Amino acid sequence: AVDFYTVSINNISRVEVTKVPTPDSPADSLGGAVNMISKSAFENSRREFRYRAYVSMNNEDRDVFGRTPGPGDKPTYKVLPGFDFNYIVPASSTFGLVINGLSSNQFNEQHRSAPTWRFVGAGASVTAPYLRNYTLQDGPKRVERESLSVKADWKPAPGHVISATGTIT
Repeated sequence: AVDFYTVSINNISRVEVTKVPTPDSPADSLGGAVNMISKSAFENSRREFRYRAYVSMNNEDRDVFGRTPGPGDKPTYKVLPGFDFNYIVPASSTFGLVINGLSSNQFNEQHRSAPTWRFVGAGASVTAPYLRNYTLQDGPKRVERESLSVKADWKPAPGHVISATGTIT
């Protein structure tokens, strides 16, 4: 299982999916594999700076400037800002840097429901159960993510790259 809350997606250049084992893959990936390839300084021939600024909004709470109750003890904003950037610097043909940053804030209402079915007693059967209980639970949450990473790529020989990465999340 992979928890994508810990993956900073702005560090990823592409995703490779193999549905069957290939000769170069380890034997423990019989059902295929998903490989996330990190950005490299050698993907670009010149410097590149990309950025995005956005807001995250839930369809139930669209008041941009208003605070409403929860989650927690005090009213909070539900429409939240975010941004990310990528700076790729191929300093030479053998050395380059990749700098990525991210600030993502999201609010999610999280309505959970749980029906309880009765299969025996009071005329109920496996083929004709009745609904005994229905629970609706409100569990709003706010997820805040910040990430900054710096990656240095060095090409000591053609076809070989040595990378060093530092990430703060």
